[in-house]
Amino acid sequence: NVLNEKDERGRWHVGYLASVRVTLLNNSNNGSTAFHEDCGSGEGIDNSKIKAHEKALKSAITDAMKRAARQYGERLGNALYVKGNGIRTAPRTNKDALMELERKDALNLFGDQAVLRANCESSIVQCKESPGRIV
Repeated sequence: NVLNEKDERGRWHVGYLASVRVTLLNNSNNGSTAFHEDCGSGEGIDNSKIKAHEKALKSAITDAMKRAARQYGERLGNALYVKGNGIRTAPRTNKDALMELERKDALNLFGDQAVLRANCESSIVQCKESPGRIV
């Protein structure tokens, strides 16, 4: 616990620092392990002191885990910063991470092709239903 004070609006500001070790087991190499350690910080602001502490602690631990995971490869670490990904849902290999990032880049560049196709098809149907109307 680094910070623990109340502001002028009565909200608690709490800060934490956390250190974690992420250990991976290598089954292909006689069960050897590899680990990386790192630290992270987190802040929680809430009217409830308990909730502010909980938010700050969770944030610090998550930040430290992501930082430690990045040491296994930038793609893995960066994949953890994508909304919806976590330690349990992150890509298992760098190849999977690359494929996922390329897919998301294509979505950002060209848009979701399924949605675009559906919008196009609905526009065509509207044109057929009212031929004199420009859509």
